[in-house]
Amino acid sequence: MVAKNKVVDGSYLGKIVRYSSRQVSIITGNDETIDLNDSSVKEYEALELGSKNNASDEFMLDVAGGALLGFIGIIFGLFANKKRVFVISLEFNDGNKSKIEVNYKIYKKLTRLLA
Repeated sequence: MVAKNKVVDGSYLGKIVRYSSRQVSIITGNDETIDLNDSSVKEYEALELGSKNNASDEFMLDVAGGALLGFIGIIFGLFANKKRVFVISLEFNDGNKSKIEVNYKIYKKLTRLLA
C-alpha cells in the first residue's frame, strides 16, 4: 500500500499534503498553503493502516535483520518504513476538519510539529 499524501476526507478534500525540511503543508491552490503545526491544528489523531506490529516488534525485527544480514539488513529495514501508511484526523483552530493519508516520513515530521 502506497500513501496518497492527500486530504482524503473533510475540508480541503483532494488537496496535496507537502513535506519539506521545515514544515508539512496542505496545498490549497495557487501557491496558497496551510501549514500544519501547533498554531493551526487544535487536535489530531493518527491511525496506521496495514500494520500488525507495534513499534517494539518492528525495532526487534530491524535488530534481527541487522544481525542476520548485516548492513544490508539495516538498509532494508530503513526502506521498509517508507511503505507504512497513516491516516490522521485533524481538527483546525478555525473549526474545519480533515483526514489526511500520508507516508511514514510525513507522519514522523507532522507528529513532531504538533507535539
